[in-house]
Amino acid sequence: MNARSRRAFIEHLQRIIAKGCEDLGGEWEGVHAPRKLRCAKGHEATTRPHDIRKGWGVCRTCAGQ
Repeated sequence: MNARSRRAFIEHLQRIIAKGCEDLGGEWEGVHAPRKLRCAKGHEATTRPHDIRKGWGVCRTCAGQ
């Protein structure tokens, strides 16, 4: 993983931790690749780090979608 990608991964983790979420692992493939997460209420969700960075929600269940 290059320095830019590592920085993006660390920023992703900081964002989701601040929201009370947990990253469920898997290899980092960049900000546009879907990631499995667990939201603060315990729902499993799949979202792209890019979407979280843009301010979109983490969990569709919590968003009522």
